[in-house]
Amino acid sequence: VRNKCFLRIIKFILIICFLILPKNNFGFKNLKEAEKYAENIKEFPSPDTDDLMHPTYKNFRGLQTLKNIRGMLPNWLNNILNKYIISKKIWHTGDFIESLEEAIFKRELEGLKPTYVIKFTAKPESRFIIFGPILGSFHSIVRALKELKRLKILDESLKIINNNYKVIFNGNVADQSPYTLQTLTLILNLLNKNPDNIFYNLGSEEYEDAWLNSSLQEGIRNIKSTVNPEFKEIEDSVSRFFKTLPFGIFINNSKEENSFIRIYYFGRKMEYLEEENFLGFLNKVSPGEYKIIRYSEKEKLSKKIKIVALIKDDSRINKVSNSNGLYIMESEKGATSWAIISSPNLSYKKLYQFYYDSFVTLEVKDPISESTITLIHQDVRVTKGFDRHHVFNIISGQESKSATKETEKKKPIVLGSTLALTKSIATMGSDVKSGLSLKEKLINQSGGINGRGIEIIFEDDAYTPDIALKNVKKFIKDYSTNIII
Repeated sequence: VRNKCFLRIIKFILIICFLILPKNNFGFKNLKEAEKYAENIKEFPSPDTDDLMHPTYKNFRGLQTLKNIRGMLPNWLNNILNKYIISKKIWHTGDFIESLEEAIFKRELEGLKPTYVIKFTAKPESRFIIFGPILGSFHSIVRALKELKRLKILDESLKIINNNYKVIFNGNVADQSPYTLQTLTLILNLLNKNPDNIFYNLGSEEYEDAWLNSSLQEGIRNIKSTVNPEFKEIEDSVSRFFKTLPFGIFINNSKEENSFIRIYYFGRKMEYLEEENFLGFLNKVSPGEYKIIRYSEKEKLSKKIKIVALIKDDSRINKVSNSNGLYIMESEKGATSWAIISSPNLSYKKLYQFYYDSFVTLEVKDPISESTITLIHQDVRVTKGFDRHHVFNIISGQESKSATKETEKKKPIVLGSTLALTKSIATMGSDVKSGLSLKEKLINQSGGINGRGIEIIFEDDAYTPDIALKNVKKFIKDYSTNIII
């Protein structure tokens, strides 16, 4: 009897608390809802400690729990409130769970499971909008979506209205933020509404349940454990969803079928995920279409695939402080590498003085060496609108105003460099690689040598003569160069 009375009192208190809260209509089913929600929450709340690399927000989340009270009520009580008392709702974890379950159902029904990549063949009018790690920057992604709406790429209902555009989130969407659940809800809604136009790659947080020690797990456990210790069900669902994500996206044009731009969070770190392990690369894809290609352990491609450029994450995070959202890195196996930063969250703001909402547009041209990458960004300290004046050649890194077609069409000068990048003198080898890469970047950005860019192929020899000899033979056979550093 005492327990029943206690439960009745608790239910009465919950109903009263809810009735006195602002009755706004949220759930992120359209852009206006997301904008309204962002306007009513603090963008940079204080974390629990000074550890900005691994911030926690338990105190802040505790303050938010009452505002998310609907997510903690039993279904029967929510149904009564919806039908007889409340016509509108605030955002709550139920929105996240609903969007998550919808995404899992659709993607598993489509047969999306580990391990696969996506091959796109671009047509002349194709454009690819690419975001780097968002890391729970809810306000920033809302501002970016508003810009896509202004550009008539996205509409108010979060649907892509220009079918020539594809949007790619390149991993690590939800971490380092008190708004991980909200951010992931918004991305899930975008995926659910645009299954053929919006894509989400695996990042280091999504891969092999690394997120279980992140702010995303903290968000799930903080809210759900308040009334329901069975939060493990939600965690299992999140893991199921992440297992439906591709490792990366490869883009070519219809005339150069074996030359690709590769969009992978991990770059070329995972040898077993190299292109040779995906037999489907030999299958032709119609311009403007894409195909899912699955990993094969036993069979390998007989034909060599050339990666001309990479768009990836940069683990050397100190580079962020010198960036406005996009920067070129040292090449990997002959491919020009780019990193995109799309997370002006508190950690990046304070540690690296990074203050930009940013994403890029990739335009794949014929020949692929003339493809361009355009930075679209705005300074969050002033928010005067997005700037899109920085256009670069995807291979040389030259800004468009200084690049000429004559320069772009000339074949690059290829050099091979075999270095000790592992074992005893790895530090020395890495320093040499960084120096050579910097010189490569400076030469290419200044127009190359007699109008020809340079391309340095790096291979690790672990300070071992036999491996170094093998690398030299590889440079001569695979890259047709006898210029060895």
